[in-house]
Amino acid sequence: MCDMNNHEATYSDIIDPELYNRIITDEHLYIADSDRLIQQLIEDEITAMGSAEVVEVGCGPARIIAQVATIPHIHLTGVDHDQKFIAYAKKVIDNTRVRLVCMEFADYRHGKPVDVFFSQGTHHHIPKGSATTAYLQNIYKQLTPGGAYIISDEFLPDYEDEHDRHVAAVIWYSHIIANGKRRGFNDLAREEVKTLLDDLNEGGTGEGGKSPEQIELLLARVEGINDAAMTGNLPTARQLAEDLLTALRSSQSAVRQGDPTMDLSRGDYKVSRAVFRSEVEPIGFIVENAQSVGPVEQVGGMVVYKLRKPALR
Repeated sequence: MCDMNNHEATYSDIIDPELYNRIITDEHLYIADSDRLIQQLIEDEITAMGSAEVVEVGCGPARIIAQVATIPHIHLTGVDHDQKFIAYAKKVIDNTRVRLVCMEFADYRHGKPVDVFFSQGTHHHIPKGSATTAYLQNIYKQLTPGGAYIISDEFLPDYEDEHDRHVAAVIWYSHIIANGKRRGFNDLAREEVKTLLDDLNEGGTGEGGKSPEQIELLLARVEGINDAAMTGNLPTARQLAEDLLTALRSSQSAVRQGDPTMDLSRGDYKVSRAVFRSEVEPIGFIVENAQSVGPVEQVGGMVVYKLRKPALR
């Protein structure tokens, strides 16, 4: 069994692949729209080139890659380190043009230059610091000159320090959880609650885990935080988030629940757009395009970036 704050846990230890695909595609407030943007951007690249070598970073249980595979003139590979997710992907993808590889991406070598890399929701699962730098460098080195990395993820508003990041994270997740509750998506709401708790614990001592008391506390308070944020009353939203963080600390548990969805970490660590740019630009990427899905300025949201490796002169 992995430690509570352990990056070695794979997502399939926590959630069934079919449930994961349904929650993310059908129930999340913004991901389906950002999926469509990803596909359009890939299609634009292929139109410009005629055909393309394309690799998805963190393909998981074929949630988006099956749709991308319908694009004509594409040579498509999905890479993920989760063996159970890859096994599920191989069952659901009936397309001989799609190659699926089970491997840590930092170790992945495609064997030929890649025209387009893409990822959806993978970046915030990469541990910050050297691991993020290594995976971005691996993409950059394997891209053809002029190639693109299309990356979609959830981003927080700007923050000043780690505590401020926690406040921003609470407000963002409250927005997603509150909307899930209102639409009757209880699986989504509870999964996002647990993901928020994992995000708050990342970088900590690993001594505290999720507790049932924390789950119920979050479910009871997210709507008030979201209502304040979405009506423009950010000071009230921030104060409610601060109060919730204090209450969560007092109800933290170091006792295992005997439930992988509670005991294992999802390895989430969401950052702001400014932090993201500070990660990708030193690698050499040019931020060519950024399209937002959701109220990014108030609470955060999905952003789909097109990063470009400069062409040779």
